[in-house]
Amino acid sequence: GADLLLEIDASTAELPAGTAVMAQLLRLPVL
Repeated sequence: GADLLLEIDASTAELPAGTAVMAQLLRLPVL
């Protein structure tokens, strides 16, 4: 749920910008 998405956001925030963008793109189909 929303809590999981917040955890994912927190995790991607710690990664390099390029990796964070890639993670967001990969996450879109799940939503």
